[in-house]
Amino acid sequence: MDTTAVTAPSIDARFASEDSDMKQKRKRKRRAVVSCNACRRRKLKCDREQPCDRCIKGGVVETCAYNWHEISHADDEVQESAEDADEREINPESGRPTKKNGIVLGGGKLTGLPFPEQKHDGRVEEKDEKIHQLKARLVALESQLPLNDGPSGLDRSYPANEFESKYPGASSLDDGFFKGRGYKTQFYGSSSPLSILTHFPEVRILMKEIYPNSTLQRLQRDCRALEARVNQNASAWTTPPYAKLLELIPSRSQADRLCKLYFDTFETTYRILHAPTFWARYAAFWDDPDGTLPEFLVVLLLLMACVLCTSPEEPIRFTPNGSWCREQATTWIHACDAWVRAQSNKHRTLATYQIRILRVIAASVNCLKTKEYYVQAEGLLIYMKSAGMHRNPSLLVGRCTPFEAEMRRRMWATTMEIELQASLDRGTASMLVAVLYDCPPPANINDEDFGENDAALPQSKPLDEFTDTSYLHHSYRTLLSRMKLSSTVQDQDCRANFDDLLQREQRIMDAIGKIPQWEEPRALQARTLLNVQLRQFLTMLYSPFLQQGPEAYSRSRYSRTVCFDACIAMVDAHVQLIEVGNFALCLMRQDHVRVSLLLCQMSFRDSFGKVDTFSRTLTTLFVEAMDKALRILEERAMRPGRGFHMFWFVSAAFSLVQIRTNPELASIYKLQATDRVSKLYYRILAMQESLSRPPLNVPVDAITPFQQQPPDPLAGPLDGFDFVDDWTLGDMWSFNFDPFET
Repeated sequence: MDTTAVTAPSIDARFASEDSDMKQKRKRKRRAVVSCNACRRRKLKCDREQPCDRCIKGGVVETCAYNWHEISHADDEVQESAEDADEREINPESGRPTKKNGIVLGGGKLTGLPFPEQKHDGRVEEKDEKIHQLKARLVALESQLPLNDGPSGLDRSYPANEFESKYPGASSLDDGFFKGRGYKTQFYGSSSPLSILTHFPEVRILMKEIYPNSTLQRLQRDCRALEARVNQNASAWTTPPYAKLLELIPSRSQADRLCKLYFDTFETTYRILHAPTFWARYAAFWDDPDGTLPEFLVVLLLLMACVLCTSPEEPIRFTPNGSWCREQATTWIHACDAWVRAQSNKHRTLATYQIRILRVIAASVNCLKTKEYYVQAEGLLIYMKSAGMHRNPSLLVGRCTPFEAEMRRRMWATTMEIELQASLDRGTASMLVAVLYDCPPPANINDEDFGENDAALPQSKPLDEFTDTSYLHHSYRTLLSRMKLSSTVQDQDCRANFDDLLQREQRIMDAIGKIPQWEEPRALQARTLLNVQLRQFLTMLYSPFLQQGPEAYSRSRYSRTVCFDACIAMVDAHVQLIEVGNFALCLMRQDHVRVSLLLCQMSFRDSFGKVDTFSRTLTTLFVEAMDKALRILEERAMRPGRGFHMFWFVSAAFSLVQIRTNPELASIYKLQATDRVSKLYYRILAMQESLSRPPLNVPVDAITPFQQQPPDPLAGPLDGFDFVDDWTLGDMWSFNFDPFET
């Protein structure tokens, strides 16, 4: 008897019985409609309102409905899809036909075709409904297109709350501000010194009151007219071509004085040159000037341009474009720029990198295109990185001498310090955070300890022994911490935790305590810079807590104490350098601007609170500290003959505090605010050079100027909109709120 023919039907019958039981179990009673059609179709939770919250947020309020007919088709599709899934999960080895895509397949033959007319109708209606929703959404989006809101063209149509819900991190960036209008804007972040004015709007109100029709405005009008008259004769102020570099070198006595000053100031911190090599080539230059390589002339000119305005022995004279020292230094810089542009990037030497670093420092000291300084510092970092300066020189096995390796480490360390400080002054996070570098710090040795032909470097000396690279060597130890702090001060969320802030303060103070106390006179600038570059973070970290109300009195009081101590220490450090005739840090950094405005802000806010020990101490030391700060700012403005607006901002803030303290003398303090700046302009007008004398050491007819952009003509009245805005903060506005709205 064939058992196979007998058992097969019984197996099929058993499977058929099981299928009927499973289908009976899958039949469910239709549930009541509780969700709208859109939420039900997308399988999202609905709040069961009319209209629901999801349709409101999606901009499809018109399509929010509860349709029984559509629900029935949706239930049928869900039920059938469940049946299909169950059938596909049956073991195929059982020999039962498999259903796939609506067609029953068995043994490779077509055994059945479904006729889903009703399901097809439901799907068509679903697609029609979806098209209707998309049309409604399109109409809603078109209604939100940008609209011109008057002459300024401001777009106020985009809902801010929707943007904040999509990008919650953007709400923490509320300390920055823009300066300018339209496409002529400059962005400054929370660590920028001027960002203090966004939380100190009373200064702008005072400046708008006392500046118009004042003596200061009339003096500025005279200086501007003098500058415009000189710029009409462009031939007297053109820059010579690079072929005339030799003619720009000053007398040997002046060159000797400037070179010595450079090595006594800037080279004690930013080590760029190798002293024995430089002095040897310098002596050879004076023995045979015509046989000197042009690249050394460029290095020499930029070196002197870095210190010409800082030299206490140079006579104080002025031209309509600034001080005579700045005018001559600017001529040297432009001539070097012309030479650099004519060089090929293929034939790079040590001088190629030295020139680029010296160019950035010279531009900062001489206030040459100050708005572009941050871009120049970032470009310097990118240029050094493209040359591989960020990698360990030991990777160049057999292709890099010990002398070259040490110079690479020095230039990379100097570049990082310049870029980090430029980012802080601008108010942006440092690019170093995204750079993976493994270049070690320079060795703590003197230049006389190694030469170009040495086979190996001497052993690094202890930290407490001052050398030519002590600053770079020691500053490298805190570089990573300062990089992290530079990112922290730009993010409000990172500064919100006061406990974390206390830990950061402790680490900063520990690092300050580890600064060696070198006794050598030439170590003063290095020791000061190591101190100041750490203390500046205390003012940036704690300044947001100065704005808190009475509910956070203890935190606010402690923050005021820390900021006040840091400001006083930084002012005293700068004054100590000025008293010995060192103006390098005064002209290159902006610490004095930040601490001056912060002292005025703290004193002004403190005058509204109750009198306590801190307020009495602040009142006692405030005037003395501001006198020192104004002295630093005066040197910063007078030596290059530029940057008087910073002095004006601090002068107005100082007078505002005095008016608040003694309201009965308000008229006197308002007059003093403008008179402090007016006295500087009187000195400039009294010491003007002859307009016919160009800032060169050769006659103008002896050179052929290269092509350059002509000076911008004087556009409109001198007391016009743009000019007044620069001195009343009218072109400065925050991008999340307007603290200057009056």
